[in-house]
Amino acid sequence: MRRMRSLRFLDGQRLLAAGVDPENGITELLFDLGAALRLWADRSEPVDVWTLYKPNGRVLLIRSDGLYSHERGTAAERWRVRA
Repeated sequence: MRRMRSLRFLDGQRLLAAGVDPENGITELLFDLGAALRLWADRSEPVDVWTLYKPNGRVLLIRSDGLYSHERGTAAERWRVRA
């Protein structure tokens, strides 16, 4: 229920910026009408924090251990550390 209320608050807002902490995968999203959203997951085991499906067919996955994958949607994930 809380998640749905939060998402309704973002309805119609445009994403301006996103930042990811490479140590833990905590992500902050900033929106044009002033909203900010922080996303994270329990770090006891690696889990996906968020997924972005891009128009070009690539998928960006951010994991709770700070690793990411940015591959075509039809390819297997390749987990990388941000340099």
